[in-house]
Amino acid sequence: MTITLQPKLAYALLDQLSSDKSHDETSLKPAVEEKLGHPVSEKDFLGHLDYMNQRGFIQADFSGDAYADKGPNPLPSLVSLKDAQVTSSGQSLLQKLEHQMAKHSDSSKNTAISPENMAFLEKVMAKAGLPDVFDARDITEVVFRTMRDMMGNEAAQNIASELRTPASKSHAKEIQEEVADLWLDTNPIVSFISSIRPPLEIDDSLFLRRVNQEGAVPKQVSVEKVVSAIFSATKAELSSAQVQEIENHLPGQIKTLWQEA
Repeated sequence: MTITLQPKLAYALLDQLSSDKSHDETSLKPAVEEKLGHPVSEKDFLGHLDYMNQRGFIQADFSGDAYADKGPNPLPSLVSLKDAQVTSSGQSLLQKLEHQMAKHSDSSKNTAISPENMAFLEKVMAKAGLPDVFDARDITEVVFRTMRDMMGNEAAQNIASELRTPASKSHAKEIQEEVADLWLDTNPIVSFISSIRPPLEIDDSLFLRRVNQEGAVPKQVSVEKVVSAIFSATKAELSSAQVQEIENHLPGQIKTLWQEA
């Protein structure tokens, strides 16, 4: 099932599932809605459970054929939740979301991840070996921000403009639009500062240190591997001219990662 991944809903589901109470749909859904303070559609409810179940954050048991060959998976009109338990990976994600929402209560980091953005971020997540798309989103923004800091405003805007134009007919324009938003930074204050500040001198070590610290790269993941994954996904959305334009602004080791991605 294609969904817009909502951090607050994912957190509410994991938090409620971590309790000792019954976890069937008749009890879980009202409890989650009470936590959020608003109704949750059946599609969003089952879609988030389906997403977390397939990625090992929970172990869920659905009634009906939740993973049938026909129609969306699961099909809301034919499927309901029988029971679910949070896995150790789910507990780690719960702690991360809890910390993130406490630290960034009014931040873009708590906004939903659209299906279009999800496609790009899942590529990054898989190639880098990251535990979830929230990490992929946060680190991608830091990598893009650091790249923009080395470029003039005109060059950065040219990249954004091209990201809004599909590089080939095989690329969905919706995906391009979302990647362009990531490139320009979803934080409006940071985006504005980047647009008026002159290019910065950033060497290899500073680039990687910024990504590692500001992006909170998981300890078990190499920062170079994450940067390479983001570079690879980004290059797939750009023309050869813009790939070369970015390369011209990168320092030695980072330039090599870009060329090899």
